[in-house]
Amino acid sequence: MSGTGSLTVTEDEVIGVFGAGSFTQSGGTNTIGSQTHLTFFHLGKSSGSSGSYQLSGGSLVVYSIEEFGIGGPATFIQSGGTHTVGTSARLSAMTVGLFTASSYNLSGTGILTINGYERIGYGGNSSFTQSGGTHTIGTPTTNGSDLYLSSDKFSATGSFALSGGDLVVNGRLQIGGQGVGAFTQTGGTNAVGSPLFPRGMVVGSSAAGSYVLSGTSSLSVIGDETIQHGTFTQSGGTHTVSGIEWISFFWDGSFALSGGTHTIGTPRSTASCVSEERVVARRLTVYQAMETCSSMARNLSATDLGRLVSLTRVAGFILSPAAFLWAGQARLRWAQGVSTFPADH
Repeated sequence: MSGTGSLTVTEDEVIGVFGAGSFTQSGGTNTIGSQTHLTFFHLGKSSGSSGSYQLSGGSLVVYSIEEFGIGGPATFIQSGGTHTVGTSARLSAMTVGLFTASSYNLSGTGILTINGYERIGYGGNSSFTQSGGTHTIGTPTTNGSDLYLSSDKFSATGSFALSGGDLVVNGRLQIGGQGVGAFTQTGGTNAVGSPLFPRGMVVGSSAAGSYVLSGTSSLSVIGDETIQHGTFTQSGGTHTVSGIEWISFFWDGSFALSGGTHTIGTPRSTASCVSEERVVARRLTVYQAMETCSSMARNLSATDLGRLVSLTRVAGFILSPAAFLWAGQARLRWAQGVSTFPADH
């Protein structure tokens, strides 16, 4: 499809039913589905099939539920144009790898908007690669605008590689469900949560999860950040969390900070600090509440490496101690008053 062409399918659209199917769009408008009844957009429908979609220009408007990789593998490559799933009034969803390994690649000037939630790796090991463009999930006023890497029902893996462009998740980012989830960010911006739905980010929900932040990347989380059954490794970039940071919440999480800047909390006009760094072990509470800026300053100027492992308030017994490693030229900050307090590194 090119130029000013127009295609409208009011029922299901399937690419790749019994063999290899492909669709190439460089212009025009492809409208799929109905706003009044349930329909589906499938790539790779049956066993032995495969489906691919290449979008470099024009508009792909999908009112259906998108499911890629049902019985056969699916590939979606977007280097331009707009791809819109659902509407704010009628939410939908996109799943990459429903039961078969599949992938989505977003680059260039492509714009992907999901009104609803997005899953990468539900029943088939799958990946999303973004090197450019704009990728938005939900709206700031819509609940359930979440991004899942892996699912809560199957052990498939889900991975996301962000090296450029903008990713906006207006709900929760969950990395790892029953399968392993991995998020690697070497560039671009990743904005998670909204003021109305500050659901934050979870790394390692049931299976292991990992987040690697490096380079000139920017990660901002509205709400709490929980490193539960996984690892967070930061060697560069900026990383802000507006709420509480939980490390090893009932599991065996760890955070390694060797470069860049990590800021916890939201500046307010009060004199007290507004966030806590909490390290929690399984079925007990091990934490140090950063209650005042003066006591916080004393804590931050103490020995930094492994400081948060040996906290003082313990209830019960430690089954899975958390780890916070702090080294190199990294800067750890707690927001306070009207500014942030930098650690004296």
